[in-house]
Amino acid sequence: MTEAARKMPLVITIWETYGSGMEQVAALVAENLGVPVHAQAFSSEQIEAAEAARAEEGGFMRMVRRIGSLHIGDAVATSARDEQESWVEMAARNTKVVRAEAAQGGLVLGRNGAFILHQHPRALHVKLDGHPKARAEAAAREKGISLEQATKRLPKEDEFRRTLSQKTYNFDPAGNEYYDLVLNVPRLGVDETVRLVLEAAKDL
Repeated sequence: MTEAARKMPLVITIWETYGSGMEQVAALVAENLGVPVHAQAFSSEQIEAAEAARAEEGGFMRMVRRIGSLHIGDAVATSARDEQESWVEMAARNTKVVRAEAAQGGLVLGRNGAFILHQHPRALHVKLDGHPKARAEAAAREKGISLEQATKRLPKEDEFRRTLSQKTYNFDPAGNEYYDLVLNVPRLGVDETVRLVLEAAKDL
């Protein structure tokens, strides 16, 4: 690593499948390192609310517009060309956000950070995963919701986040190619997951 690279702030990107404890892990890692946490674009609650309206309105782009965090104007795309231009613009805006967050250092949650920052010399890219049943149980405990609600939310949220990445970057975040660490949080536990992330980051 060059001297210039060593002077860059440490960045840790984290992507999770639903219920893998990303917020808990990120908060503890950030507290230990004394760095900020940059939140992901869409919360579980926003995705769930938008998904409920999707059947009435139709269309994935309409659903994304309804959520609003990466809003792209008021007009709904009326053609395949319009929609493709919207995805390109969304990717450009998100990339700008991620690069600005990386310049500050800290933890970048979601937002395709591993893909966008894959050549960043001081970035550690982490994926959190686990068995669906264990993830649903963990999400129910963490969010204070029923196991039934967490079980229903899990596949819809996982599909939403993968689809959004594929449409904006032609990137599947569920694959492992862009990650340095892939950790099974329900099996390892939050504390051990945090320890492993800190251990991996210490030499960057």
